[in-house]
Amino acid sequence: MQPALSVLRAEGLFDQLQDVNEPTSHFYFVDAGRMQTLRGINLQARYGEPYMTVRRGDLQNALLRGLPGDAPIYGSDVVGVQPVDPDVSDGLRLHVKFADGSLSDDVFDAVVGADGIDSKLRAHVLHGASCPQKESAVVNVIGVAPLKPLPPTLVQALKDRNGFAVYLDPAITLILSKVTPTKVMWGVVLNAELFPRSAGCAQGAPSLQELLAEHVLRCNPPPSPFVASALSACLLHTPSAPDTDAPFLWRLRDIDALPTFVSGRVAIIGD
Repeated sequence: MQPALSVLRAEGLFDQLQDVNEPTSHFYFVDAGRMQTLRGINLQARYGEPYMTVRRGDLQNALLRGLPGDAPIYGSDVVGVQPVDPDVSDGLRLHVKFADGSLSDDVFDAVVGADGIDSKLRAHVLHGASCPQKESAVVNVIGVAPLKPLPPTLVQALKDRNGFAVYLDPAITLILSKVTPTKVMWGVVLNAELFPRSAGCAQGAPSLQELLAEHVLRCNPPPSPFVASALSACLLHTPSAPDTDAPFLWRLRDIDALPTFVSGRVAIIGD
């Protein structure tokens, strides 16, 4: 995130992020079984900016507060663009087209799609070509727990590696980082086959906390003592949905690299 911080500083948004994250400097890879740091990277020294672990919702709120005027407009899904004058070959001056078939009242000199892998503007940039996706072999589960009730061993580990730490383990890869001075973001990387698409979603179904707790017990070989105890503590103290700190299942997807990200006055950025 370091290169992005210089942009946020230039736009006057950096200070807003300081209230919703815990700036650090290092990225660690740790052998969880031996509790030995395999590599520590000083990202602040490398890039000249601190390392920030920021929840996506907090980052989005900070960005939204920096928008001018009446933006953003909610409840209108963008599906494409339409030139004001179809006879102009390079599409100067564009309306944004919405899912209900209506067009934006405003007219734009350029349109940038920053809505990630599902951007409806991908097809426009690729002149109508399809953009097939495939699910990755792994999924992430991420949650946020309060720091205060966590056991001393976990609190000490966060002090020893004050940054973003990846604990490598044959059973479960665990990620830990303080997301604010009083909260810890945790995450696990798991085989996608272990968690069906509906996991933790259907009414009456086991929660993600329950599914992960069961998974820890089934692991063969079992996870290292630190990973097992740290994950159990985080699961115990992480709130359940609909709390914003509740764990969520993040299914990773892949898409082929695009030959271009720009077509006329339309561009896509992001994932």
